[in-house]
Amino acid sequence: MFRVSDFGKNYQKDIGIFNLMEDLDNALNQNPHILMLGGGNPGFIPEIQEYFYKKFQQFLSNKEDFFSAIGIYDSPLGNITFRKVLAEFFRTLYGWNITYENVALTHGSQNAFFILFNIFSGEDSNRLLKILFPILPEYIGYEQVPLKTQAILSIMGKKIQQNDYFFKYEIHQDRFIEVLKQHREDIGCIAISSPSNPTGKIFSKEELLFLKQQSEKYQIPIIVDSAYGNPFPGIVYTNQEFVYSENFIYTFSLSKVGLPGLRLGIVIANSEIIELMGKIQAVQSLSPSRIAPFVFKDDFASMEFYQMCHKHIKSFYLKKRNLILDLLKEQLSPELIQIHESEGAFFLWLNFPRLKISSLKLYEILKSRGLIVVPGIYYYPGLNSQENKDGEKSIRISFSQPEAVLTKGIEILISTIKEFS
Repeated sequence: MFRVSDFGKNYQKDIGIFNLMEDLDNALNQNPHILMLGGGNPGFIPEIQEYFYKKFQQFLSNKEDFFSAIGIYDSPLGNITFRKVLAEFFRTLYGWNITYENVALTHGSQNAFFILFNIFSGEDSNRLLKILFPILPEYIGYEQVPLKTQAILSIMGKKIQQNDYFFKYEIHQDRFIEVLKQHREDIGCIAISSPSNPTGKIFSKEELLFLKQQSEKYQIPIIVDSAYGNPFPGIVYTNQEFVYSENFIYTFSLSKVGLPGLRLGIVIANSEIIELMGKIQAVQSLSPSRIAPFVFKDDFASMEFYQMCHKHIKSFYLKKRNLILDLLKEQLSPELIQIHESEGAFFLWLNFPRLKISSLKLYEILKSRGLIVVPGIYYYPGLNSQENKDGEKSIRISFSQPEAVLTKGIEILISTIKEFS
C-alpha cells in the first residue's frame, strides 16, 4: 500500500456508512434475494413514481431546457432560479425571512454535512473545534465526516419509558448545559437529525426552543437535518414544528422523496454561511447538478411537489410501520424487545434487553440467514465500546421495502432473537 495522509488513514478503518451502503447495493442491485431491512433507500411508491416519470418526460420533451440542464455549469451554490423558488416556498409555508442568498444546493445532504461539519470543526489556531451531538444514538453517516476524528462531543439521550413496549430519548438538559459551560470555547456547532435517523424521534418545539436559547447564549450554530421530515418527504406521524433563527442551519433532501439518484441537498442558513459553502463547493466539485432544478422548479413554485408528498408518502410508510409493530408485539414480550417511539422516518430502533450476543454478532447471524439490518454500535459517534452499552443490544431496521419482504424479514428476526435471548 502506498503511503497515505491522515485524511486517508481516517477512512482505512471500519466505516459504518460504507458497510451500510455496500449492503444496500448488494441487496438492491447485486443480490435481490436478500431481505433488505437495513439501508436508507426509500420505497417505490407507485403514485410518486408515476408523477416523477411524467415530470421527466415533460423535461425531455423540451430540448432547450434539456440541453441547458445537461450542458451548462451552474453557480457553485446551485441554480439561482431554483434557489429563488425555494426561498419563496419556505417563506410561504413557514414565514421564514429568507431570500435566495440563504439557500444553497449540494450533491445530496451527505455532501452538505461534509462541508458544514468541517466549517465548524477542526483546527482553529491552538484549539480543536468540535461538533456536539446532544442526543445519542445519532445518524450512522456523521461519525467520519469531520476530518479530525477527535472533533466530536456526544451526550447520551435521556431514556424515558412510555409504556410496556415503548421508550423515547430526550435531551438530558442538565447534562447538556454542563457540557456547554465546560466546552463552550471548543464547540463549533451542535447537530441533530429530526426525524432522527436511527430512532425516528422528532424534536419538539420546546426542545428546539431550548437549543435555540442555549445556542444564542454561546453563539453556537445548530444544524438540523430534516432529510425525512417536513416539508418533504413529510414522513411525520405526529407533529413537526420548526424554529427559525439566524443560529439554525436546516438541511433537506430530495433523496427520501424517492430521488436518491439525483443527489440534491438543500441548505437554509445565514447568508455568510451559504456564501462560504459556495466557495468550498466550487473547489470541491465546481457546482451541483442542474437536473432537479429544471425538472421540479415549476412544481415547487405551484406547491404541487409538496402536495404530492403529503398526499401519498406518509400513508405509504405508516401502513408498513404498523404492520411491523404488530408482528413484533405479537411474538416478543416487552422483556425481549423495547421499541423507540416511532414519530417519523421509515426506521425502527429496536433494543433487546436480554440479548446474549452483541448487535454486530446478531447482524452477522441475520445476514447469514438472508436478512440485512444495521447493528446499533454504529450510531454512537464519539463514544468508545465501553461507553456504548445500548448499541450493543440494539439494531435499526428499515420498513421501506414491500410488505412480503418485511413480513419474511421480521419472521427471521423474531426467531433469531428468541434463539439468542
